[in-house]
Parts: sequence; structure tokens; C-alpha cells
Amino acid sequence: MLKLIFAILILINNFLTRFSLVQFRNTLKTVSKQGKIEILTLNAFSSMAKNEKLYETTVVFDGNLDDENTQSAIEKVKQLITSLGGNIKNITDNGRRKLAYKIGKHTIGYYVHIEFTAPPTMLAELERQYRLNEQIIRFLTIILDKPLLEIRERVAKYGTAQPSTESKPETAQA
Repeated sequence: MLKLIFAILILINNFLTRFSLVQFRNTLKTVSKQGKIEILTLNAFSSMAKNEKLYETTVVFDGNLDDENTQSAIEKVKQLITSLGGNIKNITDNGRRKLAYKIGKHTIGYYVHIEFTAPPTMLAELERQYRLNEQIIRFLTIILDKPLLEIRERVAKYGTAQPSTESKPETAQA
């Protein structure tokens, strides 16, 4: 009985001191029926569906890269997201555009929007990898929450984010 209590305390301590469930999964311990402590691998925690959120990241690549290098940089970002536990839902390639202002020495950028689901713990590593990539000159990652998704649906349906303030013309009654 004492071994069981001790193992549960270790389990709770590991859970509370870890920052991510991925790290916790690797060190999760349980007590078998014989009272021995064994390592478990939990496939249910690997997907982390309960903790995943919907994100959108906009990445601006160096516009002076040729098409082949730009596509390989986009593929690297896709692989990075999936390797960190994300699931890509949609990719919008907006192509080369002139920047509103200079970023470093760059005046042209190649814009890509990626929607993906991922656990919140992966964002720090994702943004760290973005900063280390010299082909990325700017990025922004946001959470796509319910109000923002409702606005997107309204824009797609009505062509505007705001509800119409115009009064409807009254019909003449006979």
C-alpha cells in the first residue's frame, strides 16, 4: 500500500513539474498489480486533442529568394509544424508583395498563411525555430477563437465583418 501511495505521489509530482504532456508522457509512471513501477506510453496523450487549439501563422519569407528556394522554405515550415505535433488544416499562399516598410534590407516579401491545430506548448519552440531561420523575415501566430471564426464566416457570407446598419426600405402598403 505504501508503494502505491509513493508511486501516485511521484506521478502527481511529475505531472505538476512538467511543462508539456509530451515530456510527461515520456516519464509517466504507474503501479502494476504486482506493485512494481513501470514506464507507460500513452497513445491517448500523444494526439492531445483536448488541449489542442486552432492557430493561424502568417510567415513572410525573403522575397528575393527564387521560386525553388521559397517552396523549399515553405516545406520546411510545414515539416516543422507537423514534427512539433501540429496538424495543418489550410495553407494560403499569397505570393510576393511589396512590404509596407523596410524590414532590415528587405523591401519584398513572400506571404504564406497556415492554419493548424496544435498544443499550446509547441508555440514557443515553433517561434524559436522561426527566429533561427534566416529565410523568414517576419512572422505572426494567433489563436483562432470563436469570435474571430464568426467574423470570418460573416465576411465570407456577407462580404463585411459588421452587420448591416442600413435600414431596409419599407414597402408601400395598399
